[in-house]
Amino acid sequence: MEAFWITILVVVGSLLLVAEIFMPGMIMGILGGGCLLASVIWTFQLYGLKIGAGLLLFEVLAVTIGLFVVMERLPFSKFGRSMMLEETNQTPDQEDSFKKFVGQNGKAVSLCRPTGVALILGKRIDVISESGFIEEGRSLVVTRVEGSQVRVREQLS
Repeated sequence: MEAFWITILVVVGSLLLVAEIFMPGMIMGILGGGCLLASVIWTFQLYGLKIGAGLLLFEVLAVTIGLFVVMERLPFSKFGRSMMLEETNQTPDQEDSFKKFVGQNGKAVSLCRPTGVALILGKRIDVISESGFIEEGRSLVVTRVEGSQVRVREQLS
């Protein structure tokens, strides 16, 4: 009768470890590992060293091989593909999108001391002044783009 309950512990522990793959959070993995450990300890107590060591070796090999097979095959299965993202969020690099403003003229919408807002090519852009303060309404020119920072200087007429 004890062999039946040891088998139940091994099966439940294995199922909990498989469930951990699909519902991460370590709870199922800890419970599954606990069931497997309890089955080994119980086997050592009831059946001795040889059978206990045999079950321990079986569980270690089965878990290792099982995890390897699941991790190797799952991404390519129909079920695994349904769990994975198919494409990433493809947004253009912000620096590249601001490159079109280099050399363009604009107008300061707010006081730039040294940061402010400018209207360039019909768009409101946060800018950084390279030439100190730029008063609201003054003309400016975009000198360069560094990451998401658009550098401007007052345009002298």
